[in-house]
Amino acid sequence: MGESPSRSVRKSHSLAVVCGWLAVILAALIFPDRIAQAQNFLNRGSTAESRVQARVARAYAVLGKQQYARLALEVDTLRMLSERYGDSTGTLYAAWFEAQLLFSRGRVVPAVDLLDSLQILYSHTSRYREKALIALSIGQMQNFLGNYPRSAANLRKAYDYAAQIEDASLLTSILIAQIDNQISLELFDNASYSLKRVALFLAGDTISSNALSYLVSQGDFNMATGNVGLAADDFLRASSIAQATGNRVLQIHTLTEAASGMVELHTLERARVLLDSATRMSLWQPNLSNSQLIDETWGDYYRAAKQPLRAETYYQQALAASIALQSGVQQIHLLQRLSELYRETQQLQAAYGATMRAYQIQDSIHAFLALRNFASADAEAQHEIDIYHAELKAHMEEAQFNRTRQKRHAVWWMMGGVLLACGFFLYVLSRAYHFRKVSNRHLEAQEREIERTRSELQKTITRNEELRAESMQQTQRINEAKLEIQAHNSQLMNSIEYANSIQQSIFPTERALNPYLAESFLLSRPRDIVSGDLPWFAPVEQALVMAMIDCTGHGVAGASLSFIVYSILNEIVIEKRVTDPATIIYQFNQGACDLLANTERKFRSRIRMDISVLSIFPKAGYALYAGWNQFLFYCADGRRIMRLMGNPGLLVLSEKPVEAAVNQRIELTEKCTFYLATDGYANQMNADLEKIGAARLMALLEEVQPLALSQQKARLVNFLVRHKLGADQTDDITILGFRL
Repeated sequence: MGESPSRSVRKSHSLAVVCGWLAVILAALIFPDRIAQAQNFLNRGSTAESRVQARVARAYAVLGKQQYARLALEVDTLRMLSERYGDSTGTLYAAWFEAQLLFSRGRVVPAVDLLDSLQILYSHTSRYREKALIALSIGQMQNFLGNYPRSAANLRKAYDYAAQIEDASLLTSILIAQIDNQISLELFDNASYSLKRVALFLAGDTISSNALSYLVSQGDFNMATGNVGLAADDFLRASSIAQATGNRVLQIHTLTEAASGMVELHTLERARVLLDSATRMSLWQPNLSNSQLIDETWGDYYRAAKQPLRAETYYQQALAASIALQSGVQQIHLLQRLSELYRETQQLQAAYGATMRAYQIQDSIHAFLALRNFASADAEAQHEIDIYHAELKAHMEEAQFNRTRQKRHAVWWMMGGVLLACGFFLYVLSRAYHFRKVSNRHLEAQEREIERTRSELQKTITRNEELRAESMQQTQRINEAKLEIQAHNSQLMNSIEYANSIQQSIFPTERALNPYLAESFLLSRPRDIVSGDLPWFAPVEQALVMAMIDCTGHGVAGASLSFIVYSILNEIVIEKRVTDPATIIYQFNQGACDLLANTERKFRSRIRMDISVLSIFPKAGYALYAGWNQFLFYCADGRRIMRLMGNPGLLVLSEKPVEAAVNQRIELTEKCTFYLATDGYANQMNADLEKIGAARLMALLEEVQPLALSQQKARLVNFLVRHKLGADQTDDITILGFRL
């Protein structure tokens, strides 16, 4: 039986090795310098790789010590070596170290530009610590871009890898980054749990960078959950630690955050001192992110100090800084602040423009994130192609080296044949030819496989291009639909604003009340631009008739009912000259039923109203009050507030006779003060779902009795704003106060 091909190849290879060593010994005796050159050529690849790896290790050590000046030198050296030796992995590591360096200097936008390189490096490395650090960096960048769900996913990956190596310091850094992400997603329970875990990891550490970051995150959490006082304390403690450790950038940041908390607590003097200190420090330690935060806090300060022009100036400066930082999330936040400021100063057109600009930036962010996702997928595919091309080049070089080695073997066979025998030379030459033929067949098979893989990758790239084009078309359709919706919303808002102007024209003004009353004020705060509350006044013969009606619903529905109520009251009091409150309420119910007689009974049964009517007879020295489910507050002695309650229950429009309202007599005194109010003020809730209540409203009215009515109105408004901080307005609020 003949020998198998593999066994014959092994035998010929062994013989070739023996003869080769004889040839090498002979060549070493004749050409010693050629042997040294060959050894250097073989060792060059491993030396280049080891030098790049050594630089990566040195950069790791410098980063761990937070020596950022040295890190910049190490990054430049690593990039130079990687380019010299063509090491793509070293180039990716240099990009990651550069991102860490940019983050430490507050230059977030250039760091975000390296996001694609970091994602490729994450997929390339296999070490758990490196994967955790790179995933942490990617998560922080995506959180800055406003892509909170993907940021949360990358931070979870980072935590899992860090848990595998049980690195407490790295776990603490990742938990702090997760706290910032959870606050952005408003997952406050998760953020509270993460804060407790960080406190366990720190275990008494109060001066490290992680301890400082923990205090800042705790301050952000307290600020987001409404505990402004605790947040200010946390930021001040963090500022002290930053000063002790020489971290000027973070000291400026924490001082500014503490000042922001002081502004919310209305301790403006303390806030101004902190802001002045932060501003002076920022002149010596310039940082665009801190400058933007300082300008925004100055805007909040002047807004709280009732200086809207200066507040607008600082908000615009902060907006310019956020544009320079390319932070879309901050731009939206500042545009919302500007819109609120414009609304407070009745600049409705400017407020609308700021709101629309915020919507446009939000749409741009969504489109940018979608394009970045596709670009990232293309970059990963291109990286795979580059790796494959590199492997292909290595295989080709290896094949070429094999061919060269085979030729050398042939030479060695010839030298061995000279030494051993010409016949043995012919035998070795035939075996070498057979071995080369087998290698060529393997090489051809590898080339066919490479071509097939390249074709599949090209198909994948083509499919990605088609998906990206389809996504851009969908984005364009969505933008067109949004523009159409915004146009409709603009028309609707214009109509509502016009209705509000009409409604304001029927409300009693101070100019209309001044000829009959010593002082007066009208506090009107609709929940939805137009109001369902109607204050009403008319002088009739020897009486002054006041009324306050709270109609069913809010916004346009309530406002529509208020116009009907206005026309009915004009007919009863002004045309029919009725001044008795109980009679006015009775005829009002009948008039409303007659006016709405053509509507469905089910619709009429849903219309409910609260009403108060006060008729004052100054010459006779008394007043009559009647109401339905509303209070009348009045003060006769300048100190104590009295309360009168009308009939209980809501006034329902019905053809059936209703219970007659009862008149209550009030003896007038000098400077007697009256307050007609709907239940919106007393029922307003705060962030803890606590109402103001009628009792607290009475106490507040007693407290402000020594003041003029214009000052009383200001105190009522300030108390309302502080109470509902962090909560939405629940009902229309209207109070009509006047003094005889």
